[in-house]
Amino acid sequence: MLEGMHELALCRSILDIGLRACGGRPVTNITVDVGALRQVVTPTLVHCWGFVTPNTPLAGSQLIVNDIPATIECQGCGACTHLTQPYMVCGSCGSSRVDVVTGREFLVRSIDVATGATTTAAPRDEEH
Repeated sequence: MLEGMHELALCRSILDIGLRACGGRPVTNITVDVGALRQVVTPTLVHCWGFVTPNTPLAGSQLIVNDIPATIECQGCGACTHLTQPYMVCGSCGSSRVDVVTGREFLVRSIDVATGATTTAAPRDEEH
């Protein structure tokens, strides 16, 4: 698989959401939340944005990515651990019985149109 193909497909999905929400008005910024467990390379996602927006109301817009860290909560001791490695193990007691609290997000947070108004996308977790 070519590097960046995953991010390019994600950009096309973000573009589709932006086009539906902007109603043909020019867009200046689109902000997305991307969880660490989504395996998205943020600089590649931002780079690919320029490939999908030409000749659309989103041409020239900036893709702003909020990187959301991965956090787990232990079912045994209740401790929350921010993951720095892809190991789903409680940082306090070592248990592998954990629930993911954050890190799975992929959400268009907001779309800023040129008039200065902001259209906020409906909160939902986009699975891609």
